[in-house]
Amino acid sequence: MPRVPQYQPHQAGPVETTPARLRPTDNSFGIAGGIAAGLPRLAQALQDHGARQDEELRRDDAYARDLALGLQRDIGSLTRDFAGLSGKAAADAGAEAKARILALESAALDQASNPRMRTMLENLSAGPLAQALDLVAAHSRRGLRQMGGEAARGERDLAIEGALAAHADPAAMAQARRQVIEANARLAEAEEWDEARFGEENARTLSDMHTRMVRAVLDDGGDIDLAGAYFEANRDEMAARDIALTEATLRGPRELAESARVVDEAIAAGAIEAGDTDTAFDLAGTIRHIKARPDLSEAQRQNALAQARKHHSVAQAALSDKHEAGRKAFERWAEQVDFDRALYVQDGEVPESIRAQLSPPALAALDQLRDENRARMEENPIHPTNKKTPKSGTILDANFKSYLTGHGLYSYLNQNTNRLQQSNEEMNRTQALPDPFKIPVAQQDSISENESRTISSILMRISQTDYRNSSIIIPTDQDLILATRHTESENRDYKENGNRNINERSGARFAMQVLPETARNPGYGATPTNQINNPSEMNRVGSELLLAFRNRHNGDLAKMWADFNHGSGNVNRILRNHRDDWFEQLPTETKNYIIENLQRLDEIIYYRIFLDASQREGISHTSAERLWSLGRPSLAKASGPWVIPETFNMDPTLKDEEKRRILQEWRNRKLR
Repeated sequence: MPRVPQYQPHQAGPVETTPARLRPTDNSFGIAGGIAAGLPRLAQALQDHGARQDEELRRDDAYARDLALGLQRDIGSLTRDFAGLSGKAAADAGAEAKARILALESAALDQASNPRMRTMLENLSAGPLAQALDLVAAHSRRGLRQMGGEAARGERDLAIEGALAAHADPAAMAQARRQVIEANARLAEAEEWDEARFGEENARTLSDMHTRMVRAVLDDGGDIDLAGAYFEANRDEMAARDIALTEATLRGPRELAESARVVDEAIAAGAIEAGDTDTAFDLAGTIRHIKARPDLSEAQRQNALAQARKHHSVAQAALSDKHEAGRKAFERWAEQVDFDRALYVQDGEVPESIRAQLSPPALAALDQLRDENRARMEENPIHPTNKKTPKSGTILDANFKSYLTGHGLYSYLNQNTNRLQQSNEEMNRTQALPDPFKIPVAQQDSISENESRTISSILMRISQTDYRNSSIIIPTDQDLILATRHTESENRDYKENGNRNINERSGARFAMQVLPETARNPGYGATPTNQINNPSEMNRVGSELLLAFRNRHNGDLAKMWADFNHGSGNVNRILRNHRDDWFEQLPTETKNYIIENLQRLDEIIYYRIFLDASQREGISHTSAERLWSLGRPSLAKASGPWVIPETFNMDPTLKDEEKRRILQEWRNRKLR
């Protein structure tokens, strides 16, 4: 409402009389008429004033309610976010949340346009505001309690972990128990537990601690006695369910411990002398001892038998690993000192440190080799054990002959072969010979009558010459490598299309068909290489491995080729388990591989005999090669001038039926 100005005495001037003030009064109705005329106007004015007051009141109320609603929304959003916090975060954010709520209230009040609207807003928001502030305060206090509870739980868990790490040490366990109870007391205070809840939590925590301790002792070392003693000492503080679970946990280890005790007693009762056999202990005797015990229940007996078998399997595997390591140690030593098995006759030559690592069978085989070499040396003073054999040559024993004859192959060897020695001059001559498999084969129809007579004279010369005492029939290193290259790949580094000769299935490469992984780590003293695309390097590795296998088996060529084809580890296992009939245990592919190599070696040796006989007949080397090429096709056809030398029929160890069978095999075989 506009204010009426009030004037002070010194501000008012004297009243002046004017003509207007002296005009006559309209008093047609008198005073009453004037009042009657003014009352309606007064009533209308009062009515208009009331209407304006009501409108302004409704307006202020509406604005105040709108502001209150917005304030409540903002406060609600803030309190919801705050309620999502917990623990330390809630405790730290309490003061800030309260300040933000009050700031929201102040901002809303500042939007009120008059005191009445402000008062209305204050009245409308007072309740929600107080409720929000109480919620923030309560949640902040709850966060503080949670902080205390989390700290108490952490202290309790650390106490239990410390006790577990102490492996059931009594002092550590007593301290952990005190710390657990103290932590639970702080947790009860923080979370306002009653006495009953505190007791329940204490009992649960201690029971859980004891249960975990028993499992920790078992897991740490399987000390079933310590675990059982701890359980019995603390079971009065364990819940019934935890007691049942712990008893079940202990039952299995206790049964195993009892079975182990029974097995140990059985092993001790049937003990074997160390070194008597290549086995960890007498499993059969142990089983018999367990079955004979009357004090065992059936379940205990079965458990003990199962554990005995498992124990034997594990111990046997460990023993096999030990003996394999011993074998490798012996091979490394033998390579370093150039140990020659053919010359091994002296006690003490193999150091005790090496002998101690060998398995009983390997040690027995080594001693047997020594004794056999001694016996041969006494019987035959010129036996190879008395004279070093050239490294580039191979002295063949009776085993090689038996492999040849036992599988239908012809050989020019007999029992006297072992007496042969090869001079360096002869070795150089034989190694310089060309590859007999690559001499071009001439057409059969090109044989002249004179050439046919010449071939016959050469064959007659062969039949009349005793090659049994000649070094010509001793295979050289190059002979073995050449036979292998032809069997593996027809002695091809590259295919006919010019591509590298790589086996698509296995990845073996070049003439010797060496695998890349073998080339990188060949073992057995062979020099490794990373040049897997270099034929020369790959074939070198293959050749070194082949000769290493030959030396490993003391010149036994069948075992050499078995190693090269089937793998030395596989062959070792077969030799260990099938000493007498090991050849029959090889895969068919490997047996055929050995026979094919022996066939090729046989032809290489015969080629050398053929050239020697040709030279004795005065035939040049070039002519002899042509005659050889004329004879080779007849070999597969069992016709023409190619015949079996008569020296074959001189072998008294073969029966007629066996001769006919070998002869047929000779005629039927097909060489590339």
